[in-house]
Amino acid sequence: MARTKVANCTVATADACELSVAAASDTALFNNLVVDAGTGMVVGGANKGLAVDYNLCLAFLAGKIEGELQRPSVPTWRDVSGGLDAHSVQLNVTFADPANHDFHVVSALAWEPGRATTSGWLMARDTNGDGRIDASDASAKPVLDVDGKPVSLPLWSRFTWVNPDGTIQHTGAQILMRWKLKGIDGHQPLGKAKPPEVVIKRLPGPLTIDGDTQKWRRLGFPPQVLLTPQNSYGKIDGPLDLSGVIRLGYHGRDLYAAIIVFDNVVSFHQPASRFYQGDSFQFCINGFLTGFGFNVAQTTDRGTIFLRNRFFFQTMDLYLDPARAPRVIKKFATAADIPERQYIESVYGVDLSKSPGYIIELKLPLDESTYKGDEKIVPAVAPGKWFWLGFMLNDNDMPGTDVQNFIFWPGSFGIFNPAETGPRAFFE
Repeated sequence: MARTKVANCTVATADACELSVAAASDTALFNNLVVDAGTGMVVGGANKGLAVDYNLCLAFLAGKIEGELQRPSVPTWRDVSGGLDAHSVQLNVTFADPANHDFHVVSALAWEPGRATTSGWLMARDTNGDGRIDASDASAKPVLDVDGKPVSLPLWSRFTWVNPDGTIQHTGAQILMRWKLKGIDGHQPLGKAKPPEVVIKRLPGPLTIDGDTQKWRRLGFPPQVLLTPQNSYGKIDGPLDLSGVIRLGYHGRDLYAAIIVFDNVVSFHQPASRFYQGDSFQFCINGFLTGFGFNVAQTTDRGTIFLRNRFFFQTMDLYLDPARAPRVIKKFATAADIPERQYIESVYGVDLSKSPGYIIELKLPLDESTYKGDEKIVPAVAPGKWFWLGFMLNDNDMPGTDVQNFIFWPGSFGIFNPAETGPRAFFE
């Protein structure tokens, strides 16, 4: 890629990454809306004259530089990339009709309702007068005057935008952001909460994987994880639509789990290649990029699968042997006889007794057979040892369609996030 510009574009709905740059020369990417992606931008190889700035990033992860972990926020991505996206932002915005790919921003500034949340982005300018917008314009430093204070800024601060009365005005986005956001320096770092911890209970003996949760109740400990819709993405309308609980235990080197899912429409209509666009369960041990993802689903072509995978590396896909890693998915018509519903009911004040759903029970050996191909990262299993963990529960209430709504736990976790955004899971 040489002497290329990508400006004023809406780049949306990519499972992996929205923008990827490698071995670029005199290339500029700016004034773009990046939305609904795993990673906003991936940069690799040697790049000369690469300018990336003033983008609005609404991806799970802001960016990744080759050889580094993904960075979840624009400020952390800016720091690791050597200043890329220095003035880009992450803002909560409302789109006109994203389901139909209309990403026109309709939300307004709270302090000035007549102005859109993204005022100041729309169109970059040719500042050096050569008739085009490209990386060479980055060296131009026009002087702008905001509130009577002259400020020198690079190209990426020069924008053209339309006033409510239809007139055209040129301004500097960096200064506009500082002025409107009262001192926030051109970007808004996301708050970072301490991730929770979960204790994997030590079991007195091995469990039979048959979908019967009564044996878990007899063990005498409550679910360690509640899957609730406040940590959801897409169209999930409340706990009657989708919610669940998870129990975790271990014996020897085997990890056990029982997941009870309350789901108003249970649909197992996808083949294995698109399992995640039907009702299914996913979790990561030590991250999807540095560890492995594990996926359990009832599919139309392979039955009940237990798939190990890693992002991008399809050669790492492994359908686990049912004899070594048994799994069961069992539907139920109502939850009247499932006492675990009280954990969700007590939070939301709803009645789940008539809710349909399903139970997933599994055993995962944490050994070399499961980690075939990358045996060096097999987790140590012993009291006090731990690994990074995170869960995602997929939901599709329209059988026959390719839709992925989901609940993730904890709130800091995401499939494409660094492993440490999940909780530490300790062996009791």
